Amino acid sequence: MQRTVQFVIKVSKHCNLRCRYCYEYPNLSNTETMSLEQLERIYAHIASWYTGLGRPVTVEFVWHGGEPLLIDPDFYWQTFAAQKTIFGENRRLSEMPFKQI
Repeated sequence: MQRTVQFVIKVSKHCNLRCRYCYEYPNLSNTETMSLEQLERIYAHIASWYTGLGRPVTVEFVWHGGEPLLIDPDFYWQTFAAQKTIFGENRRLSEMPFKQI
């Protein structure tokens, strides 16, 4: 049986909405973003761990944050390319870009 693991990546807290219930409300104007290097380190650690288990695993990434669509799409294309490099073409990797939970 193949296992599926899901990682929620919060690349930024920046959001153009101001929902009253948001627990990040005081930080929504913060435009700081995770760097591509930070994401590559995360991918490398995940790939190392799940490769070491010796059984098939589907890895899913959910892009969350403030509002992920406020970040330049090129940022995501670059990080998706890094995922393919780190996880390899033969690994089962599922992208769930821009899904808000």
